[in-house]
Amino acid sequence: MNKAKSMKYPSITILSTVKNVRETIDKWMTSLLRQDYPGEYTIVVIDSNSTDGTKERLQEYAKKYPGKIQLIEYESIQPQALNYAIQNGLVKTELVALIDGDCEAPPTWLRTLVDTIMKTGADIVGGPGLTPNGVNFLQKLIGLDLDMRFLRTKRGFVTRHPNMNMLIKKEVLKRVPFDESLKVGYDADFGHRVTQAGYKMFFEPKAYVYHYHRSTLKGYIKQQINYARFLVKFYFKKPHAAKGDNINPPVMLYQPLLFGLSILSAILWFISNNSIFGIVSVGFILAVLILQTIDVIYVIKIKKTPLALLLYPLYMFRLILWVIGGILGILDLVTRRR
Repeated sequence: MNKAKSMKYPSITILSTVKNVRETIDKWMTSLLRQDYPGEYTIVVIDSNSTDGTKERLQEYAKKYPGKIQLIEYESIQPQALNYAIQNGLVKTELVALIDGDCEAPPTWLRTLVDTIMKTGADIVGGPGLTPNGVNFLQKLIGLDLDMRFLRTKRGFVTRHPNMNMLIKKEVLKRVPFDESLKVGYDADFGHRVTQAGYKMFFEPKAYVYHYHRSTLKGYIKQQINYARFLVKFYFKKPHAAKGDNINPPVMLYQPLLFGLSILSAILWFISNNSIFGIVSVGFILAVLILQTIDVIYVIKIKKTPLALLLYPLYMFRLILWVIGGILGILDLVTRRR
């Protein structure tokens, strides 16, 4: 007898919180509607007042698939929207699958997540967000970096996973809601708090989705500056997260600190004309390059593409954006304390 038919699969709610995802909306929605999941599942989408045509396109899907797709308009950031869905009864099943609107799920995605949570006894299961084929040059380059964070993670229990691809027991979200004061980093905070509460999070490489990264340089610049800006607040509020995790390893977190110290040393060298500061500045830069080289070598080893060499300028450009964002974040903290 077919194992899938002999096993009773539970009903699932697929929950997505979106804003301005018109570029990927059809790939995302079509992939969710084509899941080969043996059980019942519904799709709940919370749209945060999109202005690019996302809302209108979602209304078309909801009208075409009544009872299958539920659309809610609620101005919010992602952690607020996720909590809203749980607290207001939009999720009526015991398991809820999270996926972002810039992702595309293969037909086996939902079933793989459910199989894993049933077999491992985990409370949360997550999978990779990999770069799809057919994307532009910038997305490919960004993908080389982001894909490695998943590909270097072994199958097993972890302490953090991005909420773009997760299956969670509803009771976990009731007891450990997302921190609504965090615009970024809330998944890292969530992972820490659910682990502290005794819940188990499992990483299953086969439960992958395709993730469409920022497609323009302007979008990437804005994303990285905002990311660093809000991470200052996050690490100030949650200092435990600064030790790193399976998604943001310590070597990555050290780089902006070393780069910032290099800039500071260079400024002191310029002001004082003391060559010691110049030597220290160069030393910090060399340390950054060594850490970056470790990552580049790993990417070349796994992906086997010379494109990985272009990660050097991407990493340095990203560091500059992080320093800018970090300064803005520090200014935010200082001005709010006055």
